[in-house]
Amino acid sequence: MLQSPENDLFPFGLQDTKLSSNFRGRLVACLVVLGAAGTVSTVQSARSEIVETRDQQDHAGREPPVQVAREFQAEKSNTHKSLKKKASDLRLEYVAQQRNNLNTAEALPTISLQEGWNLNQALSMPEWFELNASILSQNNASFSSPPVQPTSSNLFNLGFRLMPLEAVRNGFSWQRDSTSPEQQAHQSFQSKIAINALFTQRAGQILSSSIPNQLNTQWNFGNGPIARLNYLNLEYKSEGELISMVKLGKLMQAQDFTVNPIQCYFSNFGLCGWAEGVPSMIDIPGNPFNSYGAVVAFGDSNNVNLRYGIYQIAPDTFAPKYHGLDFRFNQGNGVAHFAELRVPILTKAQIPVQVSQQNHISKASSWDQANAIYQSNLPPGTITLGGWLGSGSFQTVGDSESADSTNNGAYGIFSLRIPGFSLGLDHRIFLSGGLGFNPDVQKFYSGGQAGLVIEGLLPKRPFDTFSIGTSYASFNSDYFLPGLVPETYAPGTEWATELNYSFNLNQSLKLMPNIQFIVNPGGDPGVSPAVVAGFQVWLFF
Repeated sequence: MLQSPENDLFPFGLQDTKLSSNFRGRLVACLVVLGAAGTVSTVQSARSEIVETRDQQDHAGREPPVQVAREFQAEKSNTHKSLKKKASDLRLEYVAQQRNNLNTAEALPTISLQEGWNLNQALSMPEWFELNASILSQNNASFSSPPVQPTSSNLFNLGFRLMPLEAVRNGFSWQRDSTSPEQQAHQSFQSKIAINALFTQRAGQILSSSIPNQLNTQWNFGNGPIARLNYLNLEYKSEGELISMVKLGKLMQAQDFTVNPIQCYFSNFGLCGWAEGVPSMIDIPGNPFNSYGAVVAFGDSNNVNLRYGIYQIAPDTFAPKYHGLDFRFNQGNGVAHFAELRVPILTKAQIPVQVSQQNHISKASSWDQANAIYQSNLPPGTITLGGWLGSGSFQTVGDSESADSTNNGAYGIFSLRIPGFSLGLDHRIFLSGGLGFNPDVQKFYSGGQAGLVIEGLLPKRPFDTFSIGTSYASFNSDYFLPGLVPETYAPGTEWATELNYSFNLNQSLKLMPNIQFIVNPGGDPGVSPAVVAGFQVWLFF
């Protein structure tokens, strides 16, 4: 779909064209010559003064020979002015070229992912109330021995936001500049305080229960027909202020810490945040559970910012019989403190491209060669460093009758676009890892993941994504997955690798076939690798 571009997306100095590079080179050379000329003229002037003084002392009463010095000073002054004028002309020429690039970009059409079906527009919802719904179906089958039955895990989400902070884009809320002018005109309501809620209905089973393995082949669990409240909270948000966000209520930790959106372009749950060891290392409210908590963010989210969160540790409230609706405050047996430093990496979402007569889209080497602007849907790059401090009563892994009072760990997430990478229209690589500091109470020593997501790999499918990634979980030697016989092997490290291709038909429909390889399932090196094929369907409304 073609849109008119926004006016403030291409500030001066961001276009790296050959012509601009030549301008900068010429300008620097000219300034160097100018500085050198000034230095020489200063030395020459000093020498002239010395000669003149000596001449006056040695030839008293005679007119000093200053005519030569005056002519030299005049010539030097003219040269200096000429160089200054040339440097000024080059600067003006460079600015004019940058303005020309800006005007060129403003005149280009924008190519963005087609809009889908919008629930709020269909129901003519008022701007102060937003509904969002989605359906996720993950279907997997294993081709390894021993054979296991194919499984289907299905998730239904229904959420609302009262007094929305900003309009929600279907499935791509991290892209503030991805909406059309028509959407922007309609989405005018903004507030600093909102009430958020999300309810889920889960059905089916996951294949990992049958393999069995830890890095789940589907990341929405399943585990039977269970309806839950995922979260219910009050949120304050005001970008540009010292305290930019505050959130209170029934929270889900995975929404605020330990996960970057680029990690969830996969079906395997080990590639969508698990590798940081949360909640497998500490019983805090990971998806789909909730508990009482608070989160505060300091600094603008577009710049370096810090966030802190505190959660009640109350694993008994996760029981299916409560459906996430246990509002008793006295059920906790400890607290978990989270802190996270986020450093955004500047990643322009608008990319100059060339569109051929056959509608093939390829990256342009400069704005001068572009005939369209491509709107990427990948999240911005970031560097994230975080950790948690848990205090309370934590059951030890080796002895269920004993407990410890401390559970601490750290993690990091790194994602960015590689300069000069030629495949696709846009991409992100990511690297992530987590480490536990109290192995007596943690089922895993560490976890990590790495991957690559490419958008627009095929010229005629500019918004599809191709993803490949791997994840690992290093088992505590005293921990055995349910269904496995303890003491029959020494648990080691489980690996999961996934390759997938997502057909993003519009903002409401994504189809993703995938293949996964599970090595050392359950951390058992004596078990053959599992080969898993899957097909994922995701609907956003």
